[in-house]
Amino acid sequence: MIEKIEIYASIRVFILIFCCQHLFAQEGGLHVSTTDVDLGRMDSVASARVSLVLTNQSSKKIFILRADASPDLKVKANSKTLQPGDTTSLMILIVPQDKGPFRYSVGLYHSGNLEPERITVSGTIDHLLHVENPMLACYSFNGSARTEPKRMALIPPPDTIEYTPSVVSQPKEEPIEETKTVIQPPEPIQHVTEPAESAVLPESHYKPINLIFLADVSGSMKDSLKLGLMKTAMTRAVEVCRPGDKISLVTYADDARILLEGLPGDKKDTVVRMIQKLHAGGGTAGSEGIQLAYEVAARSFITNGNNVIILATDGAFNLDKKTEELFEGSEDAIYMSVAGIGKPGKLSKKVLKKIAGRTRGRLVWVRSAKEAGKAFLAELKNGSKR
Repeated sequence: MIEKIEIYASIRVFILIFCCQHLFAQEGGLHVSTTDVDLGRMDSVASARVSLVLTNQSSKKIFILRADASPDLKVKANSKTLQPGDTTSLMILIVPQDKGPFRYSVGLYHSGNLEPERITVSGTIDHLLHVENPMLACYSFNGSARTEPKRMALIPPPDTIEYTPSVVSQPKEEPIEETKTVIQPPEPIQHVTEPAESAVLPESHYKPINLIFLADVSGSMKDSLKLGLMKTAMTRAVEVCRPGDKISLVTYADDARILLEGLPGDKKDTVVRMIQKLHAGGGTAGSEGIQLAYEVAARSFITNGNNVIILATDGAFNLDKKTEELFEGSEDAIYMSVAGIGKPGKLSKKVLKKIAGRTRGRLVWVRSAKEAGKAFLAELKNGSKR
């Protein structure tokens, strides 16, 4: 008799789990722009941060519940509620106790699935000091390794949860200790919300896109806010690209380099990983970068398409005569728009306005994560309408 009761109890548990999984499962679900981030080698902890894009691809509202992370990570979702089609940014700040290689795993729990989204962040840090300003560095006088156990970085859900099944009782909220509170990133980041139709650009309404990112990674962009805004804006633009589109990435600092050239739009993960690896430092070869970007645009040119270079910079460079001649002789089919990152000064504003005016492009400003999520997307739409 006791064995039968145990069998019936096991069957009930199995049925309950099956029903919960069915209830929580949603078509599409939560999409993370990339789940394996390699930051490469970094000079200091000032560059050890990741900005990811979360997209609700389901037909129901999704709640971000919590992040299971190491004490060395600070995790912050800009919004904890995503309507169908909405996007938001997920910031991960790495604060390791020792220099050298690292590899961390983050489990992001949400209402769209019983299983968490697994995000891996890896890289190598050469110095623990803040190399831009050593006076801001925090020193450790404890030589022993930290043995603090892994903790849950809680992201509290909203007051009302529509998906709660009647057969499952909700756990009572317990007081959250101060050490378990999600730590905000150093700079305020606003919520990025896009309409559902902007998740992918419809081919019937928008021409093929030949997109060339020209990223300023010189020393003036070392400010973590500027670099983070640029990465967020570029990632959001990549998300809307289609297989028929082409994506290239050119950077400039001491010199100009081609990191990616003519990748199809369905290679988004490769592009996003390369964007996340960007770090700033060095001189400002802005004119060389512009010339190289035009060469890449010409090689990957799409006939009857939108061939656009997006220059992302804080404007801290001067144009040489050769570059200005390039603007005069460039084809009308290739144009360059300028994205002013952060809060540039009067001189930088003057330079950016001059460039946008000479390249038949537009000038947009990216001063917050909200603007970062919309600026590049709006630029692609404006230039690609059939």
